[in-house]
Amino acid sequence: MTNCASCTRDKTKQLINASQVCSYCEAWRMECEARWILINYPATRRSKTKPMTARDWLEALKAKRGEDHARQLRQVMASIYRQSQK
Repeated sequence: MTNCASCTRDKTKQLINASQVCSYCEAWRMECEARWILINYPATRRSKTKPMTARDWLEALKAKRGEDHARQLRQVMASIYRQSQK
C-alpha cells in the first residue's frame, strides 16, 4: 500500500496512522473501504437484512482481489477498531 509519496496532489486526507495523503491515494481508498465494512457489516449475524458479517465480506474479497489485499484490508480494519477503543 503506497502512501502517496510521489503524488503531486495536495495531501488533504489524514489516515488512521496520521500520515497525510491525497484523496486519490490507494491508502485512502483502502481506509475508506475498511471504515465502510466496519460500519455496514456487524461482527456477528444480527438479522435477515444483514446476513453477511465483516469476516464474510473479507472472505469474498479474498476470492475476488487476492489474499494479500484481504490481509492488508484486515490490518487497516484492526487499526481503525483499536483507535476507536481508545
